[in-house]
Amino acid sequence: MDQQQPITAEWCQKMDTRLKWLKHLGVMGKIDLHRGPDGLPCYDGMPLEHDTFLAPSTDTPAATTPTTTVAPASQSPSDSSIRISSDLFKGIMEDLQSRPAYTHVAWAIAVVKLQLMQETTPNALHVFNTLKPALEACKSDLNAVTTLLTTSCRLSFLTEEPQVTTWLAPLQCRLIGIQSEPSSSVTWWEDNGRTALRRFNDDNLYRCIDSTNRGFIQAYAAPHDLSLVGPASIAVAGGVLPNIRRFLQMQQNQDVLAKIEHHITRLHTDMQRVADEEEDVLF
Repeated sequence: MDQQQPITAEWCQKMDTRLKWLKHLGVMGKIDLHRGPDGLPCYDGMPLEHDTFLAPSTDTPAATTPTTTVAPASQSPSDSSIRISSDLFKGIMEDLQSRPAYTHVAWAIAVVKLQLMQETTPNALHVFNTLKPALEACKSDLNAVTTLLTTSCRLSFLTEEPQVTTWLAPLQCRLIGIQSEPSSSVTWWEDNGRTALRRFNDDNLYRCIDSTNRGFIQAYAAPHDLSLVGPASIAVAGGVLPNIRRFLQMQQNQDVLAKIEHHITRLHTDMQRVADEEEDVLF
């Protein structure tokens, strides 16, 4: 039986490095992973990380001081010993694993991290710091799409968003479970996104994203005059707005967002309560 790895700052750093490597290989959510002898996720035939992805040594600040995203009130030294209840952890896992198909890739990454914690009594802070970045990534990408709906209606859109064709298709793919980098090239959709989305076997979703991407590219390539009075906006001229609205209806993140936000609030409350109780004992 594999030796269980203690959840230390160094181990968390190695876990983050391994997840970045799996993300770089493009296998997240596409193949079955298992726990290797070192306690980290892997798969048969996985190439080893090259130097760029190796975790810092234990004598560096990065390895001894883990980065957290909790508010100052939750950064008490006692947080490291707060254990999450089995019922709460089970509820979190059930909500993530039962989420609909077209949800953000960050949820899949969170599931992998949490699965590696469930063999022990999970640490509340580590669970919090797994869920919070996933929640923020999903909300950020959703907000970017909804903001685009507003800004693309303005006549000045062409000068305000000259790079939309480099980030919109990758962002849409992340929101439905396909890994992509935050900023890609104009050809990312043609080179990578289309093939990845074809595996979903959903022609309506494929056409929605493909038409949006093509509409923006064609509108940017066409002659335009921002001094004209009328619907000179790229989105209106290219008929892209309806496709963006349709995409927002097809992605399925709202329910899991609400559930995970509730779990995060409960985790934060539990950690704050324990910190307050310990402060009362001390003073």
